Amino acid sequence: MSDCTCQEPGFCERRGKQLTVREWELCSDNCPPEQPCPQEVREALLAAMDGRHVQELPVKISFAQRAARFVLAMRDEAAWRAGGGAGPTDEERAARRSACDACEHRDPEVDGCLKCGCYLEAGLLPPRPLGKLSASTQKCPIDKWGYAGGYSPPQSKRCCG
Repeated sequence: MSDCTCQEPGFCERRGKQLTVREWELCSDNCPPEQPCPQEVREALLAAMDGRHVQELPVKISFAQRAARFVLAMRDEAAWRAGGGAGPTDEERAARRSACDACEHRDPEVDGCLKCGCYLEAGLLPPRPLGKLSASTQKCPIDKWGYAGGYSPPQSKRCCG
């Protein structure tokens, strides 16, 4: 059962943000038969959209949960950069990496955070790393490092710490 009140993709009043068609399908549990809504992916996306994932996570986070958080974080970063926002400096990325490497919540197996579920550096687009450490719009969920590049979140932003 869905708690979604949106009748179609677009701006979601409840969440205060623009939803893609796929996000709306997952949120409203209104997926087409050729692209079903796996419950695990749906739950991970809703948790990330509602900011619930900043609470303690299980020791092992599924790929689907991590991927949903990663997509939402990178969407925020893409919007920030498209509007002329700056990315973290090399020094900021290095300081973030240092703090995460020393943190007890780092999952070295996937180079991820067990608190928020994000990839630290996914390395999907070499030679440029892509992940939470390289995103100005993201901060550590336990405040070991903050936003970068002059980014200041909207009051309603609650995703990904």
